[in-house]
Amino acid sequence: MMSQPDDVKVYPIVSTQSVCALNKRTLRSLDFSFNRFFTKLFKTTDVEIIKACQEMYYSELPSVQLIERHNKFIVLNGHCG
Repeated sequence: MMSQPDDVKVYPIVSTQSVCALNKRTLRSLDFSFNRFFTKLFKTTDVEIIKACQEMYYSELPSVQLIERHNKFIVLNGHCG
C-alpha cells in the first residue's frame, strides 16, 4: 500500500460536466444524507432542532453549497459544457 507524505494535500478534481450533471433528485439525496447525519449526531428527529444545529455550526445543505460553488465556477471560468 502506498502512503503519501503528511505535507501533501490531495484535492478531488470535479469536471464541469459532472458538476452540471447533478439533477434535483441527486441534490435531494445529498441533502437527505446530510440531514440524516445531523439526526444521528444529535439523536433527534425534530426538524427544527436539526435546522438550529446546522445553523449553529454554519452548515449549509449540500445542494445550496453546490449551487453556490457552481455559480462561482461559472463566473470565474466561463459557461458550463
